[in-house]
Amino acid sequence: MEIDRIRIKLIFRNSLVVVQKLICGENRMTLGGWVLMISTGFFTVAFVWCMTLVLLHKPEKEDLE
Repeated sequence: MEIDRIRIKLIFRNSLVVVQKLICGENRMTLGGWVLMISTGFFTVAFVWCMTLVLLHKPEKEDLE
């Protein structure tokens, strides 16, 4: 049981170090990375928006007289 707790603590501590390195700037994102991330996010939002419009669209009933 104690060994599992130590492993969990080490994994958690190592993941915090990785997150701190990413945030604090040891691995800074390049301009190309920012452009790619923003364009991917834009197209993902546009795709989800279009899909919700298509899936939630209720066509008007036609009068068959």
